Amino acid sequence: MAFAAAPMALQAQATTGSVNGTVTGPQGSVENAQVTVRSAATGFSRTVTTQTDGRYLVSGLETGSYQVSVRRIGFAPQTRSAVVTLGQTTRIDFKISTQVVQLEAVTVTGASETGLISPTRTGVLTTVSDSTLRRLPSLDGNFTDFVALTPQVSTTLPNGGLSGGGVNNRYNQVQIDGTNETDMFGLGSTGQPGGQANGKSIGIEAVKEYQVLLAPYDVRQGNFAGLLINAVTKSGTNELHGTVYGYGRNQNFTRSQTYINDYSKYRYGVAVGGPIVKDKALFFVNPEWTVYHTPATGVYVGGPNTNFSAADVAGVAQALQSYGITAGSGGAVTLQNPLTNVFARLDFPDLPYNSSLVVRYNYGRAVDGALGRSQGG
Repeated sequence: MAFAAAPMALQAQATTGSVNGTVTGPQGSVENAQVTVRSAATGFSRTVTTQTDGRYLVSGLETGSYQVSVRRIGFAPQTRSAVVTLGQTTRIDFKISTQVVQLEAVTVTGASETGLISPTRTGVLTTVSDSTLRRLPSLDGNFTDFVALTPQVSTTLPNGGLSGGGVNNRYNQVQIDGTNETDMFGLGSTGQPGGQANGKSIGIEAVKEYQVLLAPYDVRQGNFAGLLINAVTKSGTNELHGTVYGYGRNQNFTRSQTYINDYSKYRYGVAVGGPIVKDKALFFVNPEWTVYHTPATGVYVGGPNTNFSAADVAGVAQALQSYGITAGSGGAVTLQNPLTNVFARLDFPDLPYNSSLVVRYNYGRAVDGALGRSQGG
């Protein structure tokens, strides 16, 4: 079975975060103050002005770290740090003082407080961060392996699929950068297209972070009754960085027993990101391949508990040949399950008219051989 994923039109989904807050001075709210949000990693920046009540909002921000600065004639400028998370609004308030002479910018580094009750966290959700994806082990390199960390999710379904709140996995939804990547038939355990052939939509090295949501209040999230996996991908930065990785496993890591069939599974790839033009054009690419060899189930010539010989198989093959049918040898067969994933992304964060452009390409292919033999003879 093979599948391929191509670029699709973006939908109105929560694939970014926001920063908001108020700017006040000695006399109260400060109107028309310039608030600039900038990412040193990508060069992305956005500037807005405060309203009459001193409030501001900067939306559509990729997840990550930012510097938020405020300036207003007659006031001393300030800069603070902010961390934007997926689907959440980070609040940064400023209290600026009047300035009589020209002063250097004041840099204040701090972390916003996260209370038990937040007006931006509406609904049950769990965030799987970038550090979690990099530190926790994964046998198959599938980013959905960590969905089971959510307390409301279980893997007790007959097909091993993910059950959110006791709902069948066919009612789940998987989104990558706002694009639907759901297995519409629910045949595989991962919930992604090609899951029944052990395929996956995207390599884990290309995923920046994701959320697992159950019953969110956000009107942008819908079309599911179980759980929603809302993932965003990595982008390049102003620094060239890369990873070359390889993972392998075979029967030698288990033990030597006659009843343990020979098998091997190797996954390898490369993830590279960096600048094409600093602050103007960035790239990220992640090709990945998996090679999986496993013996077919059932009896074969020369195997244990086999009640037929090579001569018996040859006789049957000769009889079938007279009817134009080509038979096999009856020997041991090794099944192959090659997987290919390629993800590429181009970011243009600083285009005219306060705009930006992101181009993504995602390709996945899975081929699974199937052969089984019974004991009958």
